[in-house]
Amino acid sequence: MAEFFRKSVLAGIGLFTQGSKEMKKLVDDLIKRGEISSKEGEKLLKDLLKKGEEARKDFSEKLHKGAEDVLGRADIATKDDIEKLSKRVAALEKKLKSTSKAK
Repeated sequence: MAEFFRKSVLAGIGLFTQGSKEMKKLVDDLIKRGEISSKEGEKLLKDLLKKGEEARKDFSEKLHKGAEDVLGRADIATKDDIEKLSKRVAALEKKLKSTSKAK
């Protein structure tokens, strides 16, 4: 399941990268045809890339939230859960060592 989410994120990044190249081609084509100026093209590309980045971040956040929800329903320990348990175990081991030394 984790592999599915990893592949989904990579696919999203790939689409964003490919989309960036396509946006640049589109803007360059508009400039070549004289439909927009070079300055307008730069602004348009900047705006398109900004919106694309915002969409990518939104997608990533939603995917992360969805993964957390699925993992929560599947009753699978999260990284945070494991870290908390590791700290508790370390504290108990320390306490056990100090108790056994006192005897």
